[in-house]
This record gives sequence, structure tokens and C-alpha cells, in this order.
Amino acid sequence: MNYTVIRSAISSLPSVGIIQLLQDNNIQVIGTDLSLMSAGANVVDTAYIVPKANVENEDFLIKKYSEIIKKNRVSSILSGPENEILYLAKYEHEFAKLSCNIFHPNLNALKIITDKYLLYKNVNEKLNCGEFYLANEFNATVCGNKNWILKPRNGRGSMGIQLLNKNNLSQNNSLLNEKNIIQEELRGQEFTVDFLCDFDGQLLNCVPRKREVIDSGIAVAATTVKNSELINLVKEICNIISFRGFNCIQFIEQKGCYFLTDLNPRIGGGSILSLRACASLKQNFINLLKSKPVKLNIDEGSFDTVSMFRYYSEIYKNTN
Repeated sequence: MNYTVIRSAISSLPSVGIIQLLQDNNIQVIGTDLSLMSAGANVVDTAYIVPKANVENEDFLIKKYSEIIKKNRVSSILSGPENEILYLAKYEHEFAKLSCNIFHPNLNALKIITDKYLLYKNVNEKLNCGEFYLANEFNATVCGNKNWILKPRNGRGSMGIQLLNKNNLSQNNSLLNEKNIIQEELRGQEFTVDFLCDFDGQLLNCVPRKREVIDSGIAVAATTVKNSELINLVKEICNIISFRGFNCIQFIEQKGCYFLTDLNPRIGGGSILSLRACASLKQNFINLLKSKPVKLNIDEGSFDTVSMFRYYSEIYKNTN
């Protein structure tokens, strides 16, 4: 039987590792992005240009994906950008009619996950999110002498992030609106936990990794770590929010306490490390995409301690 999935955001440099892992496991990969001038577009089996996910392009985006799914008999979509994930999830019942699933949480869960303020409010009783405010509720009195991080409620990576303190607060007054959130500055070791859930929300695998060296927001050196506390925190959040597919959650350790900073309803830029370090995670990931049985294996003994180091590699193509 042939298995075909769509992997979007193929121009993202880390996407190549995931594409190759899927192909190594006999899954055909259809790549999509705004442009095909990328390494990923030259690694996938077939590549298509799709429009940017926004209100203006909504109908065209869904039409384009429907056409790709029909033409290639796609069974799953592994999206990248959160905006695109939201639009695809909105139409998941239409894609289901084409026998294609969205490998992400449902729309109700995504509305919480992709809004940092709603996320923090929903999980703050069980997970430490530090001190946080809607930006329009923030003022000089609250600010005090501390450093704060302003970031978009609906954003990804380091885009739109601004350091705030009493010295520059008045200069950034225009940013103090309900579209932004302000969280106390947290300094410490960064961790990401990759976790996989089945389509009923059952947590199957959980692999923490330490982000050793960061370049442009992506871990270029990282190590999987056997940390039961981080695994238990992921178990807690899975009891609060219904997840599906591959997700990753980011923490900062400060003075022995783990603070949640971000949650991505998708494969992370460094998730390939967890997939290579945990045979069970990789097998369950592949089996979910092939609609085969999966096995629960959350214990920290289920994966090896592995370090990953990244470098640039080139693809050459004669364009004469």
C-alpha cells in the first residue's frame, strides 16, 4: 500500500530531516510552501506552491490543498505555520471527506494553544507560567524594577518580541494593547519536550531535550535528557488540553523550577533529535500516519540520551 502525506513549510531548513525520515519509512512526501526555491523542495517527491494562510486567501488555500489531496491521494497533512494549521483545522471535516486527516489538535484546542494569553490562563494552575499580563493591563506600577518580555499573543518564534523595563516602557506605549502579552523575563536553561498523541488524545510518547546552542531560534546543538519532572508536566497539560499528532512544548528552568514559555501544535525545528533518539516515538509516528496500531511508551527509559549537532549542507541543481 502507498502512503502519502503533505509536509508544508518545506523552505524551513530543519524540514529536510523530517522529510527524509518519512521517505526512509516508505512514505511519499508532497511538499508545499510559498516558494519552491529551497532545499526542501528538491528533496520531497513532489512540490507545490500554496498561498499564504490569511483571511484574503482562505478560500484559495483550501481549494489548493483539496486539489493536491485529490491528485496525490494524500492521507495526512503535517503543517508548519500556526496560521495555516488553524485554517486547515477549520476545514478538517471537508478534508476527512477526501480521506485525509489533519495531524494536529482540533480547532477548539488550537484556539487556546496558539493564543499565549489563553494558554497561560488555562494551564497556570498546573504549570508555572511566571507572572504575565495582557499588555493593555500593564503599567509602570506593575513594571517596577523588573525586566519583562512583550510578545504577540498569536505569534511564533522570536517575531515581535521586545524587552521592556522602566527605562523604555513609555517609548513602547503603542505596543501596550490587547494583541500582545507581557511575561516576566525568565533566564535559564531552555528545554523542549516533544510529545505524540493519538487521534483520541492519548499521550503515546514524550521526549525532553536540552537546547544547548541556539541559532536564529533553532537548536543547532541539543541533547535528549531523562527528566521525569518535564514528562510529568506534559502529562498534566495533556489532561487540560486535547492534543492530536506531534506537538512540542518549551520550558525555561530557573532556580530549579520549570516555566512554560511556548507550545507548538506541530513538529518542532529540533524534533528530529527526539525521533532519532526514541525508536518508539518514531515507530508510533510512522504508524499513526499509516493508520497502524500504536503502543503507549511514555517512560523516560524509552529513549536514549543522544546529542545532535547541525551544519549546513548543499544541494546543487543544473538550471541551464
